[in-house]
Amino acid sequence: MAKSAKAEIDIFNLINSESYSDHVGHQNISHLVEKVEDTKDIWLVYELGGESLSSALFNVKGEFYKSERIYFIHHQDLYQAIKSSKKTM
Repeated sequence: MAKSAKAEIDIFNLINSESYSDHVGHQNISHLVEKVEDTKDIWLVYELGGESLSSALFNVKGEFYKSERIYFIHHQDLYQAIKSSKKTM
């Protein structure tokens, strides 16, 4: 659990850095407000409201083709920026 919490903290710190503040959707996603650790737990406190993170990162469209549902996933600019910066970290 601590590993996934640390990864989430890293991603939200990256999103909240000045490098990403001008990307579309930045103001619409929930932001990490505070991290609290005690002897047993890590508490992540988020601001609620706005667009979901998945909507800010992906645009998913589906249509039927030969009786099957086919999905097209468009990665938004914020996703591309995070992906490229994670490779350099």
